Amino acid sequence: MPLAASAPPLDHQIFEDAVHRICHSHGLAKCFLRSFAAQVFEIICVFVTMDEQERVLASKLASYTAPKDVLDDLPVGDDGDQAGSFGGSRRIVDRESDYSKRRLQRQLSPSRGDAFAGGSGAGRSYGDALREAQLAREQDNTLRNIEAKQREEEQAAARAA
Repeated sequence: MPLAASAPPLDHQIFEDAVHRICHSHGLAKCFLRSFAAQVFEIICVFVTMDEQERVLASKLASYTAPKDVLDDLPVGDDGDQAGSFGGSRRIVDRESDYSKRRLQRQLSPSRGDAFAGGSGAGRSYGDALREAQLAREQDNTLRNIEAKQREEEQAAARAA
């Protein structure tokens, strides 16, 4: 990157040492930091060469706004709750579908039988858990198929009418 023409000589070795230290401590790619350091070095050189009038002008341009009467005519919006303005909730769990919400209704870990407890084999085995999961899948598939058939019948009735 080209440096400002009238920049006072700054010690470029300081930047090289800083780049080396950062690369070594963070394990980053040296070429990325070297280009970033060159950009920072150029900005510093340009800022050092600015005289006081240029700095005042730059600060005025940075804070330039529209006239007060124009600002008063602008509609003021509520920036506080962006999601509320669209009718949605800010919480992800509220925007989930019924399919995604099923995970919240599952039983985490039902009681299981203790193999070392004497006597009762009460509890649930791995096979029982697999059978229950298969039954739940079949029930969901059946309900989905029933809903799909009802939709097809409604669409067929709408086409016939």
